[in-house]
Order: sequence, then structure tokens, then C-alpha cells
Amino acid sequence: MTPSRYSGLRQRTRRGFTYLELIASAMLVAIAGMGAMLSWRLAPQAVANKRLTEMSVQLAVSELERLKAVKYQNLSDTTTPNVFYYDKNGGALVSSTGATYLVKSTVLTQDTNGDNLYDSLDLRELTVEVWNPAETQRYEQAQTLLAYGGL
Repeated sequence: MTPSRYSGLRQRTRRGFTYLELIASAMLVAIAGMGAMLSWRLAPQAVANKRLTEMSVQLAVSELERLKAVKYQNLSDTTTPNVFYYDKNGGALVSSTGATYLVKSTVLTQDTNGDNLYDSLDLRELTVEVWNPAETQRYEQAQTLLAYGGL
């Protein structure tokens, strides 16, 4: 190859972007921008959902602990659940007015030894559910078994 051929190749080389490269880079910037905007919009909603979840877990654990603090012999089976109302900060309320959470707890004795007698050899099943006041969405469910000597 002669030096004149190399000089011809250099003259045909152009600097800058082609339209295809320009469109591809614009699309990448647009996709990244949309992702940033969506995450910016969802951030406050995630915080609110976290608060609902954390408070419902705290209420469920608190109710389970309250039931476990009652002696085994003092617990009785419930045919209808005990219902308590709480505000958004976990404060107990007397009625559903202003309530954010509805906590339902039930106690059921399981005949674990199969003697058809409900005595201290059986287990008590404690179940707690945390709902919204309209009972359309359940936030949390906790369940444990309680033996005569404790947990």
C-alpha cells in the first residue's frame, strides 16, 4: 500500500454521531429518566406501607403476649373473636370511630392426647389477626400454641 491510499482513508473518516447512535442514546436517557421519576413517586407510598405493616406486626405480637400473660387455666375458648380497635399510632380506642386497625383474637383448645377431655394435657391455640376497620384487608396474622406449663 502506498502512502496516498492511507491518506484517502483518513479523509473519508468522519467525526460525530450517526442518527442511529443519537436515537439509541436518547432512548437510554429517556428510560433512565422514567425509572427515576417512578421511583421518586413510589418512595412516599413505600414509607406509608412500611408504617402499616410494622404497626400491625407490633399490635399482633402485643395481643399474643397479652393472651400468654393470662394463665392457662384462666383462658377459655372463644366462639366469637375478641375485637379491639387501635388508632394509627397503636393507641387503644373504645369504638371503631377513628380506628386504623381492628385486632381480633381467638382461643381454641386442641385435644392433643385424644382422650376427648379438655384438661391441662391439651394445648390452647392462640390466634390474632390484624385487619383494617372495614375488614377488607388483613395486615397480619399471628398464631401460637400454649401449654399448661407455659409456651
